[in-house]
Amino acid sequence: MACKIALEHLTPVILLTDGFIANGSAAWRLPDINALPSIHPHYATPEMKGAYSPYKRDPKTDTRYWAVPGQEGYEHIIGGLEKDSETGVISTEPDNHNLMVHLRASKVAKIEVPDVEILGDKDDAELLIVGFGSTYGHLYSAMEEMRKVGKKVAMAQFEFINPLPKNTEEVLKRYPKVVVAEQNLGQFAKYLRGQIDDFVPYQYNEVKGQPFVVAQLVEAFDKILRD
Repeated sequence: MACKIALEHLTPVILLTDGFIANGSAAWRLPDINALPSIHPHYATPEMKGAYSPYKRDPKTDTRYWAVPGQEGYEHIIGGLEKDSETGVISTEPDNHNLMVHLRASKVAKIEVPDVEILGDKDDAELLIVGFGSTYGHLYSAMEEMRKVGKKVAMAQFEFINPLPKNTEEVLKRYPKVVVAEQNLGQFAKYLRGQIDDFVPYQYNEVKGQPFVVAQLVEAFDKILRD
């Protein structure tokens, strides 16, 4: 998905992973290559010859058109300096910079990502556990341990952070209590608070360079439920 987004929307993609993975080993099932979503780069079309510009954007997605190298009339331009939105000439104009910053943000916001999935007691959970990335296994195990003793708990593990899934606000505001569990100082919780009005979650944060301990998660989440 990181490759698909980068190639289809011509935008850098940062893949967040876990350093602990480098020091562990496990058996992983190889994916079915044919079942993976296909990638369709945003190529310039033959009909655009004569009117092509590497700075023209698709009005629907704000994505630029990608010219395959070697085609006459489709020369792409690569450079690290900011260009004028229309002409491609190097620009230091404040208004152009403001426009470009907003265009880049708009392009990212228009990227389609899957809805975040809710696991566990989807309809009547008293606590929603929120995480992202490689903490999935430990958070899921903690949820299941709590459900075994009759606690109503659900879980939402985010795979996409920017843009957030479209159902993010609906999911986060559906449950009486929400805890965001992270192996940092709460950056994701702060980000969610900034994106979702009136969202004030509980937080569980560790910065040990080690995976979560399920028993400790269960103890902390039980306390949130009791309080």
